Amino acid sequence: MKLKTTLLAAFMVFGAILLSGCGDSRITLYDMCEQQPNICNDIASQGWCKQQRADLISHRFQSIVAPDDQDNHYRTLLAWGEFHQCIGVASKIMRTTITDRSSVKTLAYLTSIKEIEKLEQATRASQYPQLLYYHWAQDGSRTKIRKLIKLDRANKLETTELQLMMASYYAKVDTNKEIKAQYNALKLVTPASASLIDNQLYASLATNFMRQKKYPLAYIWTQIAELSGLKTANSNLLKSRLSNQSVDLDKMTAIAQTTYASINAHDFVSPESQY
Repeated sequence: MKLKTTLLAAFMVFGAILLSGCGDSRITLYDMCEQQPNICNDIASQGWCKQQRADLISHRFQSIVAPDDQDNHYRTLLAWGEFHQCIGVASKIMRTTITDRSSVKTLAYLTSIKEIEKLEQATRASQYPQLLYYHWAQDGSRTKIRKLIKLDRANKLETTELQLMMASYYAKVDTNKEIKAQYNALKLVTPASASLIDNQLYASLATNFMRQKKYPLAYIWTQIAELSGLKTANSNLLKSRLSNQSVDLDKMTAIAQTTYASINAHDFVSPESQY
């Protein structure tokens, strides 16, 4: 399918985006689509979902360059998922448009379904941790989650991304292990992984400590959540409860500020170590 107008529009916006992992070779989306038109033509989007499409094209190209790259397989699945969600919305909007009834976006949407299913099937037996987690989340396989737990116990999941994955699992079964994984995720943050941390993590820690009736820690993490811009509901309740227990709220607030600063500096210092 030749869609030069659509491609050129995308190239104008994303032509400077480079494919990581290609050594010193600087290759643009235009180059990728020139070399491998099949990875671009079947996901034409008529100007919609530009960022998702650009990211997906880069990962599809990387799959050709390095077909055994398990991390790229995982990232490609994520990219397909983002594109699928976006183009699904775009294709629904298109159906209500009177002046343009093209089915291009609908075809891209159907392609995304087919390609996600194909890549899921191809990676189902992978032992790569991120793919183990992806497929466990899809099918609930006890075998897959046991493998991840074993790797975690052996300290072989030492990245922010993987610890956040394990925290999501432990949230269902063990609050202490969830908190440990959440703390590990913060300790392992690097500039490259900092974007994986959001204020919902702070709110989750506040909730977990609240459930454990560790109110000073719940207060500290509530304050951290608020420092990050999240509105919380328990702050006044915790202030009242801690005041009744003669807890030094000024000290707790100072610890929250120090902890939040350490997170932003990618050098996490736990509140417990500051008591």
